[in-house]
Amino acid sequence: FLVLLTGLQQWHMWLAYIVNTLITPIYHIVFKHVMYPFTASRNVKHLKEAAEGLIAKGNDVRYEIEIAERNGRTAKNEVRKWLENVNAIKSDEEAIRQVYDERCQVFGCISLNCWSNYKISKSAEKELLKAQEYAKIDTSVVAIQPLPPSVREMPVSSSGLPSEEHNMQEAARCIRNSPVGMIGIWGLGGVGKTHLLKKINNSFLGDSFFDVVIFVTASKDCSVEKIQAEIVKKLSLRKESQANIISDLLSRRSFLVLLDDLWERLDLQAAGITHPLGALSRELVKELKGLPLALIATGKAMHPKKDPGEWETAIRLLRRSGHDADDPTSVENTIYFKLKLSYDSLGNDTMRRCFLVCSPWPEDSPIAKDDLIQCWMGLGLLNKCDMQTSYSEGYNIIGHLQ
Repeated sequence: FLVLLTGLQQWHMWLAYIVNTLITPIYHIVFKHVMYPFTASRNVKHLKEAAEGLIAKGNDVRYEIEIAERNGRTAKNEVRKWLENVNAIKSDEEAIRQVYDERCQVFGCISLNCWSNYKISKSAEKELLKAQEYAKIDTSVVAIQPLPPSVREMPVSSSGLPSEEHNMQEAARCIRNSPVGMIGIWGLGGVGKTHLLKKINNSFLGDSFFDVVIFVTASKDCSVEKIQAEIVKKLSLRKESQANIISDLLSRRSFLVLLDDLWERLDLQAAGITHPLGALSRELVKELKGLPLALIATGKAMHPKKDPGEWETAIRLLRRSGHDADDPTSVENTIYFKLKLSYDSLGNDTMRRCFLVCSPWPEDSPIAKDDLIQCWMGLGLLNKCDMQTSYSEGYNIIGHLQ
């Protein structure tokens, strides 16, 4: 009896497994499709109700967006996409209902075209499921605070003067093509400095050259705190944002800061605006390890260089000359390396050869300029048409070497 009971239990388990995994799914699939022609009316009705509910919810969302936009906020992209999909569902519902209403009918409400009923019912059920899914999507937050525009247009009129266009082109050339990271516009009051600055600002409207252009009016009582407050306002940062936050944000973007009505020197770094060569120059000084002669020589050599790439190359070369602080010979060699950097930075080969001619004079001995120029003439370094021109060129070279 126990053996028979165990056998019956196993057979029942296998039968249940077959029914649940094979027969039941097939039955539902087949039954579902068989019933489609007879559920067309119900599915179309339920779809219409769901679509109307979605449209009502969409109207509420549009109303909330309108209120948010009046307060300076902007609709979220996902909410706009949701509204587009709601409209699409409503359009599909209307198309399905039109086909349903126009189908061939007998006795006023019954259609004998089973295939037409089947397609309508199946399409209606599919759209109904979609509408039910979109109805579940949370639309409680419809708008966000928008990012500030990359460039804010400044009100300015055209003077019509030819100099205005010339100055604009010159400023644009410097900003777009010159490696110089900072440009100054100066002159007496009323000559049009602010006018030009506003024109420069507006020239970047619709232009992707800079990620952000910031126009700040400094005025006579300017302070670092005021500049910071203006930048925080322009970038829509938190009011407690300090220089390090501003600097971190700007360091990841290409930016142009236009400071108007500046009366005295301003510590831009303290305000969070890092000069393109500010950080590189500090790195270079660090590599010089406080050696006075190296600092002086390298400083003079790098002073005219405005391209960050030249500064980065100098830093890389200086790092290669790293020395052991406990080895005096190594320190001496390092100083010579720094001096070589200064030598290599001389204008051209003629300048370098003229400098080397100074080597025969004894250490700490004064070098008469005329004697030096005559040596340069004798060596053919000054190939001028007459003596006077050669002397003039020689004095010019001495000025550069000094």
